[in-house]
Amino acid sequence: MGAWGISSFDNDDAADWLEELLLADNLLILYSAFEMVDEEYLEFPDACNALAAAEVVLALKGNTRKGVPAKAQQWVQQHQSSATADELAELTKMAIAAVKKVTSPDSELDELWQESEDYDDWLEDIITLKEALKA
Repeated sequence: MGAWGISSFDNDDAADWLEELLLADNLLILYSAFEMVDEEYLEFPDACNALAAAEVVLALKGNTRKGVPAKAQQWVQQHQSSATADELAELTKMAIAAVKKVTSPDSELDELWQESEDYDDWLEDIITLKEALKA
């Protein structure tokens, strides 16, 4: 599984997604990360990407959490002014839905974390992310 940690960017899939983010010149990459959440079963890589995208959406709203890489923060700074209020509202709604799905029984990532002794810490971090998005 490679790199593995509690925060949203502490895995190889999120690191790969971050590289894609850095090449993106608009917000479409965020919408794309959330589209896979609508699938019946959320695969591990898609869940990791959705969480990373949710962190970026939160940062676009002006609330960057600990663990968000400097490269992602720089991308946010470059694109913050181009995000309209309507886009941010829509992306926030999508991010909240994605975070809920990641912690559902239909999520491979949740299943994997349940097998870990750090599940409660991971879940607490996800709940904190969801609450910050709602704020």
